[in-house]
Amino acid sequence: MKKLGIDMPLLGMGLMRLPMKDGEIDLEHGIRMVDAMYNAGVRYFDTAYVYGDGQSERFAKAALTDRYPREEFCIATKLPLGDEQLSRKEEIFEESCRRLGVDYVDFYLLHAMGAKRWEKVKEYGADVYQRKLKEEGKVRYIGFSFHDSADALRAILADQPDWDFVQIQLNYLDWYRDDADELYSILSEHNIPIVVMEPVRGSHLIELGDDVRDVFTAVNPDDTNARWAMRWVASLPNVNVILSGVSNIGQAEENAGMFSPLVPLSDKEQEAIKKVVDIIVSRPHVPCTGCNYCKDCPMGIAIPSIFRAANLHTQLDQRDWWLGAYFSEENADRLATACINCQACVEQCPQHIDVPARLAECHELLCSLKDK
Repeated sequence: MKKLGIDMPLLGMGLMRLPMKDGEIDLEHGIRMVDAMYNAGVRYFDTAYVYGDGQSERFAKAALTDRYPREEFCIATKLPLGDEQLSRKEEIFEESCRRLGVDYVDFYLLHAMGAKRWEKVKEYGADVYQRKLKEEGKVRYIGFSFHDSADALRAILADQPDWDFVQIQLNYLDWYRDDADELYSILSEHNIPIVVMEPVRGSHLIELGDDVRDVFTAVNPDDTNARWAMRWVASLPNVNVILSGVSNIGQAEENAGMFSPLVPLSDKEQEAIKKVVDIIVSRPHVPCTGCNYCKDCPMGIAIPSIFRAANLHTQLDQRDWWLGAYFSEENADRLATACINCQACVEQCPQHIDVPARLAECHELLCSLKDK
């Protein structure tokens, strides 16, 4: 991150999708993952106040700040932007520091920024508070994670152009199908360092079927689908950190070796990526990344699981396990038909999915598969 004067390794570790055991983060397994990434050179670790209902920040203390020299790694955490949280912004920052076991935060983000939330941020003075923290040395660098349109990003930067970094969702599917290329260009034009989240789109770019695999294998048979996705992002010159949201030790060990050394994609490999995108977009699917921001559904509907069940059928023709889980007796009161259209999930969704409408579609699909 040359603009900030930091010699930062390209690979970072996201602490949102950590392995769970009996409803808690599996500390032993998680520490093995952190150690694998740390020993490979990873020094940027990303969490948030809301991840795991606070478990993620506490895990970062147990796995990092209690075990490694504080000056040798960077912690990123985030301020949630709901009205209630914004009104407690000072308390939340102090609580994050206690959970993390730190007296300063390296990278402090406004969480899941968009046009409407930016107005809320200014209303509650969270932008002023964030900069005050930096002036006092309690935060080293300030930025935001972003889930909105290119026009919204332009408007925010026109209003406040002085940011140390911005975190965006960036992968080859979003680049060619949505507006990730435009977000990247806007930040590059403003000379703002880019941190990338969802480089494999919540694991959706891992299992893509034999037709996709055939395209990749014809060009480079040795790379996994995950490596193709990560190398594609790493080939972009203005990307500074790529967050790997690993969920098990195997993923951690695989990702730890991906950029040692980094081999940017060749022109032939870039053409293969475009062919793969054409295949993927030809399939019907729900663009859910499994971020679980909709977890507080008042009816207890497991929204990401239902979307994943439908996607696994439409994309990969995998159905048996998910159908059994969805129509199980213990899930009878939490089917998609229990949705009351309260719109809470829609407001929280970074992908701007019309969740109630898509739930109804998925329920109809799953019922048809069950009947077969």
